[in-house]
Amino acid sequence: MDTSRTCTRCKAVKPATEFHRSQHRADGLSTRCRVCANEILKRWKRRDVDATVKRGGLLPREGHDHPAVFYLLWALNSKITVMSSGCWEWSGLRFSPGYGRLDLDGVQYRVHRLVYQYCVGDLPEELVVCHHCDNPPCCNPDHLFIGTKQDNLIDALTKGRGRQLLRKEDVIAIRQAASSGDISLQEVADRYGVSVDTIRNIIHRRTWKFLV
Repeated sequence: MDTSRTCTRCKAVKPATEFHRSQHRADGLSTRCRVCANEILKRWKRRDVDATVKRGGLLPREGHDHPAVFYLLWALNSKITVMSSGCWEWSGLRFSPGYGRLDLDGVQYRVHRLVYQYCVGDLPEELVVCHHCDNPPCCNPDHLFIGTKQDNLIDALTKGRGRQLLRKEDVIAIRQAASSGDISLQEVADRYGVSVDTIRNIIHRRTWKFLV
């Protein structure tokens, strides 16, 4: 099997071993050979690291100064706007709730998760990245912390985020009413002032999962 590939920068055909590994590409390899990657990295470090620190920007955490990580953070920095509030807002594509979105090789990533993983600390798959600032497009590492989905829900309730119209007692009553079959979902939704979709999500435990 031919394991050679062409560097997108110098256009030279080289063995796969001459390319850095990249978990964000389908084939697991960077598009630039090691020689080109290291040349670009040296230039970036010399020219841009100091400027990034001065203006506010993303730098890799200790042990993650791999060329591929620098490229990723370089790309992220180009779409970050430092706000007077201290938030670093993502100006690129966003998911519907406002979280930053980055598309890599057909896969959509949440920017604040990438930032936490490469700038703050390890990120177990089962945990979520929350915002101290309660600002979804923010990707300032100092504003991010990790927790369980329940932690995130409690944080949202504590801050009064969104239209938290239901209490635990309401959710229990909604599930009991649905299981009895004596009342329609629309009637339940009207009673609590929420949508039918909200009621369905509660019944099927897509929301309020922690409440048995």
